[in-house]
Amino acid sequence: VNCRSASPVYENLLMVDCYIDNFEYAGDALSFIDCDALVDGATFVRCGWGHFGSVHSEGGTLTMRDCVFVDDYSTPVINAWGDGAMNLENVTIVDALYGHAIGVRWGTTTVDVSNSIIAFNTPGEGLYCHISLPTTDLSCIHGNGELNELCGNYTTSILYEDPLFCDLEGGDLTLAADSPCLPANNQWGVLIGALGQGCE
Repeated sequence: VNCRSASPVYENLLMVDCYIDNFEYAGDALSFIDCDALVDGATFVRCGWGHFGSVHSEGGTLTMRDCVFVDDYSTPVINAWGDGAMNLENVTIVDALYGHAIGVRWGTTTVDVSNSIIAFNTPGEGLYCHISLPTTDLSCIHGNGELNELCGNYTTSILYEDPLFCDLEGGDLTLAADSPCLPANNQWGVLIGALGQGCE
């Protein structure tokens, strides 16, 4: 999807094996240029190819909530570029195969990450900052290869613990009953990540 100067809403998407072999367009699955876009309840599996993200946002405001990224080939998985704003709410980014989970690169993009899981992205950083400084709150950061610490601004409301997925290797990213990301198991009483409890 290549969006320019529009205000789209995408809900309940499933995008599998999506990539483009063309550097003219950034964003292998979704590309937003000067768009005020909402992506709600999307799952991305084995997407990505290059250096501009499976989801790319440049200008405008992109809000993503209740979204899952797994086995991604881009670096970063989500790319914030230039000016604009990006809000990531209850997003789960797991097992990125080649690079960073979230990249904040070039320009003055404002990025807010909340109630999200960034875990087991072994080749790169969970959050990569170039110029702009994102804000992260009420999130779980664990098992990311190069750097588990967060760049930018972040509160003390961060879990550096295993999120305890039901079956990471099998692709089940729902949470076990004792996961610290469930509301009953953390001090803030909030769900962290896109998916709730799925097993005991």
